[in-house]
Amino acid sequence: MLSALVSAALFCIACNELEIPGTITKLGPNETYSVTDTAIVYNFHNDSTNVMLTFYMDDDTVRSSAARLVFDDVESALSYYNTYSSDLGISDMHLDGITVTCHTSTYDRLTKNIILDVIQQNYLYSNPLWPTAPKSFTAKAFDDLTDGMRVIVARTKSKTDNYLFDQPALVCTPSSTLQPIYSTYAPWRLHQQGTGWVIELGDSTFLRKCGNAVLPIILTGCSDRSDATEWQIDNSFGSIINANYWTIHSPFSGTNSFYGLNISSRNELQAVVDAADIFTFLNASVSINFMVRDSLVRTDYALWGTRFTLPTYEGTDSTGVFIGWNTAENTLEGYLTPGSHIEADDVTLHAVFVKTE
Repeated sequence: MLSALVSAALFCIACNELEIPGTITKLGPNETYSVTDTAIVYNFHNDSTNVMLTFYMDDDTVRSSAARLVFDDVESALSYYNTYSSDLGISDMHLDGITVTCHTSTYDRLTKNIILDVIQQNYLYSNPLWPTAPKSFTAKAFDDLTDGMRVIVARTKSKTDNYLFDQPALVCTPSSTLQPIYSTYAPWRLHQQGTGWVIELGDSTFLRKCGNAVLPIILTGCSDRSDATEWQIDNSFGSIINANYWTIHSPFSGTNSFYGLNISSRNELQAVVDAADIFTFLNASVSINFMVRDSLVRTDYALWGTRFTLPTYEGTDSTGVFIGWNTAENTLEGYLTPGSHIEADDVTLHAVFVKTE
């Protein structure tokens, strides 16, 4: 029920000037908000419910949030309470007659400006330009997700109707095929964490979802990986047109709703309720070349961003003993021994030898 309220207006609240002193700004016939040094209060009401969401701040940063919902009748309040009292991210939910109150920490550490942009419906998540060495991406080179791998995300609506998440703004643009894509900007990067995955965006921030089944959802980037959302990425749809398809979602306890990722008409990267969107991750293959003196002795291939283990050199050299590899030729400083791990990228490594007595 409240989900419908939230979708109608990004945030829901009704304002009490006595509780939070400050100028009250009217956004529409049913919306107002006020701002002080310590809180942002946003109010929304419709024919049956009044909702007030308060963001408590310190140094222009949200530290905690509380919601207060007043229904027209006890039955509606009870139904709402029974539906959402066990949802993840909601704490201290109480029912008192027609009033439901609760707290949430999901917005903690968001800045004042982000909250105001969302309230004023000006919020737009966009990856800034992040130049990298161009790579060719394909959906056919891997079967399973790998820790550290870099990917471009594509959304598939049907076998013949595909969309790519264009860099850098993550805007959906039509594409008739999922054949190799040439990208000049940093893609996403997947990090395995716990039972799920953390998504690193192209600007080196991590994807975080704020909100839950009850309160409005915001997707943003955060600099601290510990604040990032642990996403579930499931490969449950098999292979269609020779590409791997995955769903990305963030589960909630106490509800069966599916939360997928989507692009809105305003080019916002957003969470979608009950929309089992299917995605494919396009990956890039890179080559690691190994040189001994001026000769190429081997070339290995790996997924861009994954961990690669340096091999040993089995050959002999009349002038010295092999000790490892270096990106600089004829240089000892900074060399890596066999068995060391590097991040897979297009690179040429040179054998390092030390003279014997």
